[in-house]
Amino acid sequence: MRNKLHDEIFDFMEHYRKNHPGFYYSLRKRNDEKFGKGLWFGGNDDSAVVGLYKLNGGHNKTPAICIVFNDQAVWLEIAFKGIEDKEELELYRKILEVYQDFKLTSPEHYKKKFSLDNGFNSISKFLEEFVPKVNEIIYSLGLKSAYITKENF
Repeated sequence: MRNKLHDEIFDFMEHYRKNHPGFYYSLRKRNDEKFGKGLWFGGNDDSAVVGLYKLNGGHNKTPAICIVFNDQAVWLEIAFKGIEDKEELELYRKILEVYQDFKLTSPEHYKKKFSLDNGFNSISKFLEEFVPKVNEIIYSLGLKSAYITKENF
């Protein structure tokens, strides 16, 4: 069984990855029952949550840095409620210092919304700047385990 939203997001992410060598993202675990039903990402039939790094969002049970898609909106989310690791908290602080247009939606939970008027162009363009900048911050903090690599893609 297929899911139109998840298929569209998968196609977008693969197109983006093809044009940005070394970029990887998280899929739902392959042995998950929902994966077998065409839900390639976290979320449900009506939403898809795509992790950009191997960082857990703490109490939110989502990736700490992820893109959330539904049929009406797309946003980038940074959520770290319950995270206590000092280096990881420093990562989020530095990201939010650089990208001050994220809106606080609940304690330690930030969102940046994107327009769907031009398909996925706005999120794609933002990722072209955001991912290298976040990678740079991760590298400077020595958080190499945060990267999604080819081996754990």
